[in-house]
Amino acid sequence: MEKPTQNRGSNPPRIDASDPLPGWREPSGRWATPFQTQLNGGMVWTVALRLGHRLSTREALAGCASQLYAETPEALVVLTRAHDQLVETVRNLPLTWSGTSPAVPDDDREEDA
Repeated sequence: MEKPTQNRGSNPPRIDASDPLPGWREPSGRWATPFQTQLNGGMVWTVALRLGHRLSTREALAGCASQLYAETPEALVVLTRAHDQLVETVRNLPLTWSGTSPAVPDDDREEDA
């Protein structure tokens, strides 16, 4: 018995190495895919920022994290939303050095006697 063959024609489609995979799209959002890991002898859920979404120094000093840990996936979702809101708040704050520096004293001031 012969195996049925598919007729693909003389020019089958070619996928180049630089072409995206069919049905695949560039991920969106700040956070990568969550996964389980071991921490202090127990299993926890964790998620990290994507490579293109690094924290600025200002965001890090405000307490934003690039890696989050939680006991459950639901708690991790709540934590990521809270951090997204914190980052948005920090980004909307005025720069701290604009108009807050003390006045430079004049050299022509009188000396105390």
